[in-house]
Parts: sequence; structure tokens; C-alpha cells
Amino acid sequence: GLVAFGSNVACLQLGRLKWDRVSTLLEEKRFGDAYLMFLGIQTAYAAVASAFVWFEPVSAGSGIPEIKCFLNGIDLPRVVRVRTLLCKVAGVTFSVAAGLPVGKEGPMVHS
Repeated sequence: GLVAFGSNVACLQLGRLKWDRVSTLLEEKRFGDAYLMFLGIQTAYAAVASAFVWFEPVSAGSGIPEIKCFLNGIDLPRVVRVRTLLCKVAGVTFSVAAGLPVGKEGPMVHS
């Protein structure tokens, strides 16, 4: 519960940061700059999310099949590690903030 709450709060803060930057440009009627700022922030968030998967490749995907294998006694290396959990939570947080079509429910099976 606490991990999911922290991820949700972080998503809201990242979204607020993004919209504050874009809305400032929109108020100044700099529509092209606002679009480029929005695009740049979305791309940066997605790049950060993918960097966490590069850092810990096991954190890719929902994690539900891996946890099912682990609970059935199949030894998958690095599945239930703190590093995997942190990379998965941070990656999902930045993915959701970037507007990618992912859900937070599946990866929270690790917590």
C-alpha cells in the first residue's frame, strides 16, 4: 500500500510539474513552444522510465508471470530483489507520468 501511494503521489507531482511548465507558455500565447515543451517533457519521462528497465532488465513487464513462477517454486534470478522493486516502481511512475498506456496494478504485485 505504501509503495503504491508513493508512486501515485510521485505521478501527480510529475504531472503537475509538466502542466505548470506548459500552461505558463500557453498563457503567454506561445503555442508552438508549449507543444514542444509538452513533447520534450513527455519524451524525457519516457526516457527515464526506459533507463530504469535498462538498469534492471527484470523490471520490464507487469511482473505477474514472474511472481507466479516464483510462488510455484521456479527459481528466476533477480525477480524478488529490492533493486527490481525500486526500478519497477520508478519505471511505472515515469511511464504513467509520460502518458504511456500502462497500469500501476500489475507491477505493484512485487510490493
